[in-house]
Amino acid sequence: MRDVLTMQAAGKYETEFVMRFQQFTGPVMAKGVEDTAFYCYNRQIGMNEVGSDPGRDGVSIEEFHDYCARMQATHPLTMTTLSTHDTKRSDDVRARLAVLSELPVKFRARSTAGRA
Repeated sequence: MRDVLTMQAAGKYETEFVMRFQQFTGPVMAKGVEDTAFYCYNRQIGMNEVGSDPGRDGVSIEEFHDYCARMQATHPLTMTTLSTHDTKRSDDVRARLAVLSELPVKFRARSTAGRA
């Protein structure tokens, strides 16, 4: 198997196998990481999106404006989207989660109000 995957043994069927193996393993790896490390870790659910870095909690206003200026200068026709086919939650849900995470004390008070 090692010889086939490292192309030491190469032929028509071996090459086809390696190409199919390469197409299959990337998505399996990505799905495994998303569903085990990111998507199921729900303490900071708004940060658990495809392509995000859970180790980085937002950017400053200056960083955001610098990024926008850089994108406008280098890729003026690029698409600006809030959701893609990989997004786990809709853009409005993610916006609500972001707001709630900024007001944890007020959110807790409201969500527990009226309980005995």
